[in-house]
Formats: sequence, structure tokens, C-alpha cells
Amino acid sequence: MKIAALLVCALPFTVSCVDMKWQRYDDSQYAIALAPTDEVYRKHTEVLASWQKQGPMPPGLAAELGYYYALTGRPSEAEQCYAAEVSSHPELTVFVEVLRRFTLESPASKQAESPTNSPEVEAKKVSP
Repeated sequence: MKIAALLVCALPFTVSCVDMKWQRYDDSQYAIALAPTDEVYRKHTEVLASWQKQGPMPPGLAAELGYYYALTGRPSEAEQCYAAEVSSHPELTVFVEVLRRFTLESPASKQAESPTNSPEVEAKKVSP
């Protein structure tokens, strides 16, 4: 009986800690939707990075952190987050691979794949 009473008393504190954690995430994500600036991205990245330091993250959040690292020009940290996501949640491997290709391609490879650099377009430019 004492254990049940203790659990009932401790439950609101546990739930409020979880809610506060998600509230910071919600507020941060909402700020990105309102005004996607470098400062807002930095703050959201800090929120996600603080979770990463506490232990395993819920599915998808390490990949989201990697995405924001890639957006802010930190590809090595993005790659680490993508690897952590795949190792902790292997069911997200395909998603992370698509995200990795989307965010970590070099600008040179994107330009090389551009339709304006195709052989047909180059031939049309040369021929009168």
C-alpha cells in the first residue's frame, strides 16, 4: 500500500519533467516555423543536443539534429547524428540514408548533376 501511495505521489513530478522537456522542443520547433533564422536554428539545435547528452533519443530526433547540423554547415556532426540514429533505431536506416544524401551532398556534385550541364545541353550551346 505504501508503494502504491508513493507511486501516485511521484507520478505528477515525473509527468511534469517529461512535459517540460517536450515543451522546450515544441516552443523551439514553433520558432523555426515562424522565423527560420540562424539564431533560431542554433537554439533548436541546442535543445536537441541537450537531449542527446542525456542518453538515447526518441526515434527520429537524432536524425533531426543531424539535419540541423547539416543546414548550419557542420557536416561531421551531422554524420555522427545520422550514425547514432541508425545504430539506435535500425528501422530508420532508409530514411536516414535519404536524409544523408539530401543534406550532405557537396555543391560540386549537385552542380555536376544539374540538367544545364548535361551533354545534350552542352552540345546545343556549342552548335550554332
